[in-house]
Amino acid sequence: MYARAVFRWVGIVVAVMAAALSCSGPTEAERSAALCRDLENLRDTVGVLVAPPPGVDVGILRGALEKLDPTIGELESSPAVVDGTADAMRDAQESFRDAIEGVGDDERLPRVATAIERPASEVAAAYEALVESLRCIDPAG
Repeated sequence: MYARAVFRWVGIVVAVMAAALSCSGPTEAERSAALCRDLENLRDTVGVLVAPPPGVDVGILRGALEKLDPTIGELESSPAVVDGTADAMRDAQESFRDAIEGVGDDERLPRVATAIERPASEVAAAYEALVESLRCIDPAG
């Protein structure tokens, strides 16, 4: 009888510990992998900002900048991100926004091409720094 009660308590303790461990949230590696997936999903969006297609209008560029917001927020709050790299991305995004501020959404690329050259290169550099700092690049690829 005593042995049965002890085994029952041991079973309950093991079950509670397993439940607690499963509720502890994602590991650092899992968080980094999720951020890498987010960055990969934004590759085309960043591409539009870095090398806008001919004839693109400013509204498309603003939309691309807005798509970055959630991921930048996640990057800024993640301990997996090297200090300063998420801030550099936010700064580049803000520089880009400043460059097109006051320009109508229907205006075409030639109107802002010169103004966005520097912020576009900053976005590209910040994006690549994030990818490298999170080790998102497949060494075999």
